[in-house]
Amino acid sequence: MDSSGMGVLVSLLTKFRNRGGELVLIKPSDHIRKLLIVTKLNAIFTIAENDDYAAQFLKESIY
Repeated sequence: MDSSGMGVLVSLLTKFRNRGGELVLIKPSDHIRKLLIVTKLNAIFTIAENDDYAAQFLKESIY
């Protein structure tokens, strides 16, 4: 992933949150995790290890 890909993720997150939604990254690769850490974007993205955790997080974020 390059800066364009990271820009797409940030853009999607912004659009979702502006509409009251949320974006969860499910089990990103080690490469993507490192990029998120280096760019400090790991502080704004929710990262889930599996679908169940992501679903639970999204369910709880609604209320």
